[in-house]
Amino acid sequence: MYPYSPKHLSPKEASYQLGLSTRTVLKRIREGQIYPVYRINARVIRIPQEAIDEYLDICLSKRSPPELPPPDYISGHSDPPVP
Repeated sequence: MYPYSPKHLSPKEASYQLGLSTRTVLKRIREGQIYPVYRINARVIRIPQEAIDEYLDICLSKRSPPELPPPDYISGHSDPPVP
């Protein structure tokens, strides 16, 4: 990808780049392994190219991902999960 490209990918486009299924990409987003992501509306998610590149760097170098806050915005509501 171009170094200054502001491209944002759909989960399907990201899955092609990563060699994973779309479901696996969505699972990685829910787990916070691919971050940040932007929910445009209830059905549309966009992932910056930089987030994909960072995920690949982490996977290829076997280093630990940075500590991130839980992605509450992904679920579509801000209520804490019920145990």
